[in-house]
Amino acid sequence: MRRRRRGNGCWAPDPSLRVQGPLGRGMLALEHLNGRWPQLARRYGRRFYERMVRNEAALAGVKPGDRVLHVGCGPFPFTALTLAQLGCSVVGVDRDPGAAAAARRVVKAMGFEGTITIRHAHGENIACSDYDAVWVSLHVWPRAAVLANCFTDLRVGARAVVRDAAGPLKLLYRQLSLAGNGMRARVHCDRAAGRRNLQTVVIEKLAPTEEPEIALSAMCPGHCGRITATQGGQPLLEALGVRPGRHIRVTCVEAMGGSVIAELAGRRVAIDRALAHRIRVTPELEYPSA
Repeated sequence: MRRRRRGNGCWAPDPSLRVQGPLGRGMLALEHLNGRWPQLARRYGRRFYERMVRNEAALAGVKPGDRVLHVGCGPFPFTALTLAQLGCSVVGVDRDPGAAAAARRVVKAMGFEGTITIRHAHGENIACSDYDAVWVSLHVWPRAAVLANCFTDLRVGARAVVRDAAGPLKLLYRQLSLAGNGMRARVHCDRAAGRRNLQTVVIEKLAPTEEPEIALSAMCPGHCGRITATQGGQPLLEALGVRPGRHIRVTCVEAMGGSVIAELAGRRVAIDRALAHRIRVTPELEYPSA
């Protein structure tokens, strides 16, 4: 059920979020406070955003001069500001007109009007074909529709950078399910720098002739595929049979950043989550029978 707040547009919580109203309104109120108290904003941004955004940009291969869209910029656009500092031209959008207006004031006050543009728009129907990368925030709703729109409209070679739940935050949010959805993409996954409860998922759009690839850590139980690379891995992986060309099926993903349990050639192995980030898999519809 949507909950509306007067004065600054509406806030619509993600229906997958179990703690709905209080958490969403609290986050929105905190970002509005940052807009009124610059000292708080600088400390909050350095503590929670700056290092994370720089790590996301490096993971996505974003470089100076790239055009970037940020969906769900909020009333204090920390992500847009950091990307602008990295030399990107940024457009931030938010479905809340009050948040968009507050973000424009922040951008003007901080002298970034030439590199950051703020718009009131909905992520599920915004055009994305002109951008080199699109950021999608964790609180964006409806997230599945927004991501589908962004990925469909992206040009080949462009990237979608999505913040996904990790650790205890998975108790509140449903994680993204990317394997087996037919996306022709190369998917990377990494724990967000400085944020135990978030992981960064980078989705690079591929040409129709290229083979899709996903990190093992981004697969959900029941999904299967063929291992294409282990990026060096560890000698133990080879001994366990985790090597390119082998078929693999995820049977369980342990909570709080625990191991990925997978089946290979009739036996189950536990793979550390950090190693699972480095194992690349081409998704398949079925696990081959023995």
